[in-house]
Amino acid sequence: MKKTTFLLLLIVLLSGSARAESKGNAGQKYVSAQETLKILQKMGLAQGNSASYVRSSATGDKEWMTHLFMVQQGDTAMPLITYVNKRDVVVGVLIRDGKLVVPRIPIEEIQPRINLGKFQISQDRRMAYNAGAKEVLYMFTDPDCPYCKPIEEMLPQYSGRYKVVVKHFPLEQLHPGATAKATEKQCLWMSEICDDRTRQIAAKIVEDDMQEGAAIGVDATPFFIAEKGTIMRSIPDLNVNRPAPQK
Repeated sequence: MKKTTFLLLLIVLLSGSARAESKGNAGQKYVSAQETLKILQKMGLAQGNSASYVRSSATGDKEWMTHLFMVQQGDTAMPLITYVNKRDVVVGVLIRDGKLVVPRIPIEEIQPRINLGKFQISQDRRMAYNAGAKEVLYMFTDPDCPYCKPIEEMLPQYSGRYKVVVKHFPLEQLHPGATAKATEKQCLWMSEICDDRTRQIAAKIVEDDMQEGAAIGVDATPFFIAEKGTIMRSIPDLNVNRPAPQK
């Protein structure tokens, strides 16, 4: 995950100046996705088959449209947004007349994606909400995380798109005693009477959740990842205003 985060930062840093020109065909209104990919390869942002085209989209500015690519970095695919007009390609962010040009692409389509095929994320005996939903979203939490609490408080009433499975990821260095609190929370979820045997099972579940989270790169809470591997900033259809996650 550290390498993929570096790539994302690199794209943002380049966005103001990473421009390239395409001669374009007569009458062509925008640089094509194929031409854009060739330019990305020349810039060193897409090597070999590491980048794949996802889709194109209009923007709020008629002069510009976007091509979305995913760049594979190990087990993670990072989104790479390009803005194109008839001759130019801008990578990352486009600001015109002091305004951000926004692509008309759903936010979940421009999030990093992890290949979860090689990872095991268990749902067994975990806290789960809206269990009848067809899509699964995992939420990694810390019992002392102030940004997790308002979200978890709304989950019993949540009836949206996802089945939300709560996973434990106590940040012990930031919140001493968080692991014990997570164990107690899991124990009380499984049984009204938290005896020694149930507590041992709960402790193992918390330990497993922490290992699973570390394996996929969780380093802050709350952390959301869909069953298909898309990393989410939040539960899209749960309206909670919250600050940036804790690390």
